[in-house]
Amino acid sequence: MTGEYLAWQIRHRAIGPISAFREYVFHNVVPHFSGLDQRADQIVNEYYEHAVSQPDDEDFDGYLSNFAEDARDHALNWYEMMRSMRQTMLNLLAAGLFHLAEQQLAVLGQDAGFENRQPKSTALGDSVRWYMSTLRVDLHGLSEWPLIDELRLVANTAKHAEGRASADLKTFAPIYSSTQRWPECLQPVGSKIAL
Repeated sequence: MTGEYLAWQIRHRAIGPISAFREYVFHNVVPHFSGLDQRADQIVNEYYEHAVSQPDDEDFDGYLSNFAEDARDHALNWYEMMRSMRQTMLNLLAAGLFHLAEQQLAVLGQDAGFENRQPKSTALGDSVRWYMSTLRVDLHGLSEWPLIDELRLVANTAKHAEGRASADLKTFAPIYSSTQRWPECLQPVGSKIAL
């Protein structure tokens, strides 16, 4: 087994699915959640225009401000629901990406050239030990290891909520304890995942 063969396996069998995941999410999922502020403004206007275009009834008190308040409440409810849905989707996608990366790191160990010395499981710790014992490669030394570790913390926080992973994540990357707006918080993540 040559280094060239291993490099090909890593590039095509391991990184390929992760790149496809990244491509799909950033081109087909994330864009649907951008522009929520503008869409909420549009919803306010549409709701208000519809409400004031209806014929008056005996309950109408003559104040259009009630329609405006109802429109604002309607749009605010929509906006809060969409922000919650966006965060839920990101949490699920982060967990999915981490587990995909974890599985892909273990894929190399399934090669018959290693005489079935496979990692015990697809768990990240088992893969780290397998790479060290079989290939003498310390994954902790990879330049991208901090990103993998960050993704592990994000996935565990998404799955288990507050706890050790959440506290570690806030210490590791303070961005997760901030209240950054949607596009700004994705900028650093999107640039780090350039495979």
